[in-house]
Amino acid sequence: MNIKKLLFISLILLIFPIILSAQSVGQITEISGKIDVLRKGANIATVVKMGDSVFVGDIFRAKSGGIAVITFNNKNILKIFEKSKVEIKEYMTEGGTSTGVVSLERGKVEASTPHQLIKKVGSLIEKNKFEVHTPTAIAGVKGTNFIVFYRNNISGVLFLEGKGYIFNPKIPEVVIPIEAGQISFLVNSNEPPTPPRSATDTELHQETSPSSGGDSENSGGQNGGTEASNAGSST
Repeated sequence: MNIKKLLFISLILLIFPIILSAQSVGQITEISGKIDVLRKGANIATVVKMGDSVFVGDIFRAKSGGIAVITFNNKNILKIFEKSKVEIKEYMTEGGTSTGVVSLERGKVEASTPHQLIKKVGSLIEKNKFEVHTPTAIAGVKGTNFIVFYRNNISGVLFLEGKGYIFNPKIPEVVIPIEAGQISFLVNSNEPPTPPRSATDTELHQETSPSSGGDSENSGGQNGGTEASNAGSST
């Protein structure tokens, strides 16, 4: 065996365990429009297809009109709306517990746990933790349903079911609890989020609609000014 073949075999043996260690944490269960993904360690993004596996480190980009749904191995669901860029930062499951962290650079996502799973695991749902990190805020939920968006440097969270929290990572000691039907914004990156208030019908319609609310993939959207001015108002 010559030296080149020996070096080649040695390289394969080194890489093979790394390939095996990359375990799928979920798969694409719904898709429409154009979505691409940049795999960890890759230089070129590839088009996402129905049934594709999802791995920690994946960066998804939903183009205009594109929507994708990820169903994780423990049945948690992440919906990525159009004009959004999302990275799967962390996802671990062990026994009846799970921890997921998603980074939202722009756009909007919805995280939820199916009702049948909530009924099945009962009290263990408190151990089902999921956080969405934007450039200015961290929002978390335990076994319920919430929407997180980031537009025009404004982070926001709307809880559709259950309860959770939002805080500014620069001020981690000020954690704002939020309940179903409430919305909160983080307008100033040097201040805590606004006190939660009941979401208006307009806000509920806007944030649950397929549109991300942005006017381009690289823009925070044209609604940022309205959100900033209304963030602290009551219904």
